[in-house]
Amino acid sequence: MAIFTVSGVRGVYGYDLTLERCIDIALAYGSTLPPGSTVALGRDSRPTGVAISKCIASALASTGCRVLDLGVAATPMMAYVVRMLKLDGAIIVSASHNPPEWNALKFLGSCGIPLNYQAIISLYENVSNRRFRFMEPLSIGYIRRVDLEDLYLHGLLDLVDRDIIADGRLEVVVDGGGGAGGILSSKALSTASCKVLSVSSIGGFYPRGIEPTPENLKKTADLVGEVGADVGFAYDCDADRVTLITDGGEVLREDYTLALTITHILSKRRVDTVVVNVATSMVIDDIASSYGVKVLRVPVGEANVVEAMLKTGAEVGGEGSCGGVILSWFNMVRDGLASTMNIVEMIASRKEALSDIVRDLPRYYLSRDRIDCPQSIADKVMEEFKRMVEGMDVDYIDGVRITFRDGWVLVRLSGTEPIIRVMCESRSKIEAERLCRDYSDRIRRLIRETLDRYNYYPGIEYERGRSR
Repeated sequence: MAIFTVSGVRGVYGYDLTLERCIDIALAYGSTLPPGSTVALGRDSRPTGVAISKCIASALASTGCRVLDLGVAATPMMAYVVRMLKLDGAIIVSASHNPPEWNALKFLGSCGIPLNYQAIISLYENVSNRRFRFMEPLSIGYIRRVDLEDLYLHGLLDLVDRDIIADGRLEVVVDGGGGAGGILSSKALSTASCKVLSVSSIGGFYPRGIEPTPENLKKTADLVGEVGADVGFAYDCDADRVTLITDGGEVLREDYTLALTITHILSKRRVDTVVVNVATSMVIDDIASSYGVKVLRVPVGEANVVEAMLKTGAEVGGEGSCGGVILSWFNMVRDGLASTMNIVEMIASRKEALSDIVRDLPRYYLSRDRIDCPQSIADKVMEEFKRMVEGMDVDYIDGVRITFRDGWVLVRLSGTEPIIRVMCESRSKIEAERLCRDYSDRIRRLIRETLDRYNYYPGIEYERGRSR
């Protein structure tokens, strides 16, 4: 069964995310909008996106929606287009960082704002109960192919001071990873007078792993050092996240993309509150404290960050664990390209090497693990774990987060896969790794004990993901 989460609907193509399922979901989404509504449709570069998009476009039109098909498009570009053209919503066909065999549907409402948890639950109920609207033949909507790339590119360039960037004469390497953002980024940076070496292409078979992790970016990092570039940018499949590579060839944690972007933003404008998720590094707290800014932590998920920003009036947010910044005056989604433009402006304005700028930031080390856990026992395992850590400095905003003097441990159910994630951060790399081993061992032991207690056998019952 496809996984309905605050991040949208995900599944393995042809297994739990079938074309029939995608049609039903699109019918349910289109039926929530008034007839005649205009909806943007875009996709990342996965080969399965073509078939899914065609089915979705037809389903939306049958509910009376007017569909603007942008083809391969970065997720932040989709949100920007919805906002600037005052469209009624959007569906983005992208599983972001998930493996290539996965795909997903992401949903935006008016103003380019992601649907929140309650809206996703309502969508799930409408799909389950087949609450669909079908228009009469002469009243169905239309499907129109459009190119709106320039609209977003102009927005990115207006976000920064192009003269400052031009004076910096920066050389950059762009690694799009075969996804939707690399070529866009190269165009924006070139127009801003950067010298760009692009290893980007739009493929679908991906020259490296989809996630821009240190393991997947070794060749790109080597290239940054070989050509003497000032910075490297590496994106995931839909460009809502970006990883930085310093002039010294160091691949930075994605948290530091957010940290550096926020540092630059706070140096330019007054901000009262920064909203981040519970999995974001403590480096954000250190930076915010130095500017007298409050940090608000919320559950993991872009929609959760956006919802909190709207409620509190916060202008800046993001998910450090994804490297994506959210700037309320520009885009209400994680935007890896907005981060990119701010980073080059920061390097140019400070006239310092990125490696030196990073050296001035507090350093924290992250260790993480992912543990397979059948859906049927996942909640029971987490309840047992909560009892295990009673009396410690714990909060339950999202999963279980334990705070120590110089670090934290987060144990939570994944919203996109049937796994339990363990994340541990500390000022000491050795301590972060020790915490991760310790707490991963505890979770694995609880899973074994729970399987035995409930006589559960994965060979008899197996589900790929959680439905909430």
